[in-house]
Amino acid sequence: MADGFTIRVEADLVHVVFAEPVSLVSIQLFFSQVPDEARNADISKILCDARDVTGQLDTLQRFQYGSRIAEKFQGLKAAFVLNESLIDPNRFGEKTAVSLGGNIRVFTTLAEGYRWLDVKRTKGAPIAG
Repeated sequence: MADGFTIRVEADLVHVVFAEPVSLVSIQLFFSQVPDEARNADISKILCDARDVTGQLDTLQRFQYGSRIAEKFQGLKAAFVLNESLIDPNRFGEKTAVSLGGNIRVFTTLAEGYRWLDVKRTKGAPIAG
């Protein structure tokens, strides 16, 4: 486990699970390690499960994270499944990433994330559909 998250490379998906506490170091590692893992495995889909992470983000943090995701995740499709407390009702971070060329979406359930990524789950294991 990296500082604050685990990465699991599966058949057609890189699955990242965050655990608290999430530090600035873990966020920086996330931005460098996760896209590299996906590209090295020749996988274009990423599911980031941060449902267990709580807290608040300010507008500047949302902009910075959205910008960084757009930059680092170019050519990848990423679903971020977040705790409601982290989601801005106006989706500012998501809109920032998308406006800068990121192919990302934010969800509150794994099912929504898998559906958007077009990945089906059978007996707990994601299978590309």
